[in-house]
Amino acid sequence: MDENRPRPIDYIGPDVDYADRFAHVRRHRVRFAGGAEDTHWVITSGSGVPDVVILPWRDGHVGLAESYRYTVDEWLWEIPRGRDQSPASRTEAARELHEETRADQVELIDLNPIPLYTDSRLLDTGVAFFLAKLAPGCPYRVGEEIADVRWVRLAEAKRMILVGQIRDQFTVAALALAEWQELLH
Repeated sequence: MDENRPRPIDYIGPDVDYADRFAHVRRHRVRFAGGAEDTHWVITSGSGVPDVVILPWRDGHVGLAESYRYTVDEWLWEIPRGRDQSPASRTEAARELHEETRADQVELIDLNPIPLYTDSRLLDTGVAFFLAKLAPGCPYRVGEEIADVRWVRLAEAKRMILVGQIRDQFTVAALALAEWQELLH
């Protein structure tokens, strides 16, 4: 990437600014290279440190939880994810995994050394992905936001993606990152 390239969009100033413990929302006034002005929304998740996504892997199976997501008003099959309780992604991944599985002794493997953006048109917070190799028999917790838990083989997880049973982008990305690195064996 050429850092010396001229930027096609210049920041003019903030128009709207809102923040709480979950997000910081800004509407920026911008000017395009041709002179036209418009607005761009920028959302920072939580405190701005990367969110974490954890792919549970046990005995050749992916651990999926059926979680309720208020924003889309649906129950979705997905993997654990958490938001910036700790500025250290690995620490946060271990905390989030323990919260959902009660697993203490796991091997956490960093799947992406530089956090990935999930929607760079809107969100400026990255996401750190981890593979969690769990011991045989490690539980998964059903709780307030988790209705069901399933351990499925990789082929079944892929099928669930293709037929629309897994629609969570974080789950799809984590599976792809782990498989491309040949870690799911």
